[in-house]
Amino acid sequence: MNIIVVGGGNVGRNLAEKISVHNYVTLIEKDPDTSERLACQMNILVIQGDGCDIELLKQAGIAKADVVAAVTGSDVDNLVICQIAKDIFHVK
Repeated sequence: MNIIVVGGGNVGRNLAEKISVHNYVTLIEKDPDTSERLACQMNILVIQGDGCDIELLKQAGIAKADVVAAVTGSDVDNLVICQIAKDIFHVK
C-alpha cells in the first residue's frame, strides 16, 4: 500500500516506522530540523513542508495513496488534510 503520514512527532514517527515494514510510506513534516533528522534516521521518503498544501500533497504522491494519516499537533490541520485527501483526491 502507498501511505502518506503527515506529522513527524512521536505518533507520526512511530506509525511510519511500523507500517513501513510492509508498505511504501511517505512522511510529511513541517519543521525543517525535524524533517532532516527523520530523513537521516528512517528508510522512508521524508518531505519537508506543510501537509495542508495541495501542491505538496501532489508531490508526495497523494493521487496514488491508499491511505493518508494526519497526525500533526493541530486538530484543525489534521481535519483539513483529511478533507483534502477525501474530497479532492478521493483517498479512502
